[in-house]
Amino acid sequence: MISLNISNATDILVAPENWDSRNGVCQALAVIREDELIYSFWKPSWKERIKILFGKPIQLSIVSVNQPPVALEVL
Repeated sequence: MISLNISNATDILVAPENWDSRNGVCQALAVIREDELIYSFWKPSWKERIKILFGKPIQLSIVSVNQPPVALEVL
């Protein structure tokens, strides 16, 4: 999945100080914070769109306890 830059982002989330690159790449993520919600926007690649079309699930991975950095992928 490709995280989208959003023009009205209210914050940019970055990797935690203790991020271990063995967990993968943690890129900056533009988000919109509204009350207790945090929104980010994603677009599947063409390869992922084909997988989704053929019924493959989308996996959400969370590597944190609090405001988690997340990754979406088509399996």
